[in-house]
Amino acid sequence: MATLNYASKEIHVKVVYYGAAMSGKTTNLQVIHSTVSKDHRGNLISLTTDQDRTLFFDFLPLDLGRVQGFTTKVQLYTVPGQVYYNATRKLVLRGVDGIVLVVDSQKEQLDENKESLANLQENLKEYGLDLDTLPWIIQYNKQDLPNAMSVEELEKEVNTLGTPYTVASATENRGVKETLRLISGMVMQKLSAPNALREAEPASKDEPESALPPEPVQAESERRIPPVASPPSRRKWPPADMTAPKPSPPPRPSAVAAPASSNGSSAKPENLAIRQRSDVCWGKRRIGSASLELTSRSNIDGLGDYQLAESSKLLLLFNRAKLRTLRFEGEEIRYLNNRRATLQVFKAADANSDLIVWLTKDDEHNIFVRIGNGGRGLQFAPQGQSRMLIGLN
Repeated sequence: MATLNYASKEIHVKVVYYGAAMSGKTTNLQVIHSTVSKDHRGNLISLTTDQDRTLFFDFLPLDLGRVQGFTTKVQLYTVPGQVYYNATRKLVLRGVDGIVLVVDSQKEQLDENKESLANLQENLKEYGLDLDTLPWIIQYNKQDLPNAMSVEELEKEVNTLGTPYTVASATENRGVKETLRLISGMVMQKLSAPNALREAEPASKDEPESALPPEPVQAESERRIPPVASPPSRRKWPPADMTAPKPSPPPRPSAVAAPASSNGSSAKPENLAIRQRSDVCWGKRRIGSASLELTSRSNIDGLGDYQLAESSKLLLLFNRAKLRTLRFEGEEIRYLNNRRATLQVFKAADANSDLIVWLTKDDEHNIFVRIGNGGRGLQFAPQGQSRMLIGLN
């Protein structure tokens, strides 16, 4: 499962290269490590036997640039191909976000490839995962060998689930980069789905800065491998429940001033003493909880103003407490959860603050708070009512 580090603004995702022994999993990571700039990769850690077989796993942290305001760190792992290391295979799959099944295209390896796919499905069940919902692809490796099966044959024999695939010769650095790009894109697509990351920041418009090397120039004499771009896939990706369009909220009018009182302005609320348990959101995702208290008070000039006390816990890690002085701005009519509501509006007395508070003018007196511009800041709503924030952005 992807992890987020808000302190360093990083997203860490885990991609595992799975497959039979000697299928080319480690070679993929070695080629990636040798072609990616040092500024965008970490050290390649490999534990191998005397026969040059992976004993436990290979590990390569890779920086793919900034995506959605975060630096994306892809952690690449391989598993040991030997069957008697299955416990280690299973352990490496823990927390996986995407999988590359590396298939040895040699005809004599067909049975091992099928067994590897079956073993992958069995081990994923231990974590409550399956290949129908997890981003995964097949890499048909060693296509440069004379005894390699054709892609059409391999598709019929191995790819029974119809997942996307690439064609490669890892030792010649062909198809390696395309494989990484395809699986990384599928993983990020899933993570951007609604509620996939409950504690993620709202998406940024910044385009990712690619850290992958440019396409190598090949001589005409080199053996051509079938194209890898946009391979046909019989499996729908992403699943329908990830791409189903969200229902659009009904059109609502812009904020309208409520009827003014006899003195030309909306009546100021008096004797407020409201306490509320709140959800804290960043964008549309809940990141913590808070206790809010909105009270009336008199300032040193004897004039009425208001105080908002906040005590919150964010991401289960950070505690914060704030006390702010507010001034009453007037009333607005908005649509919350498709219902027309009259809101009393308060803003911070500090002119440099971008805090705004709404108080529903009804018996419940629900408090909504926004700190920042639009949906790109901290927002507070009564517990279970964060969906109403859409009417305030």
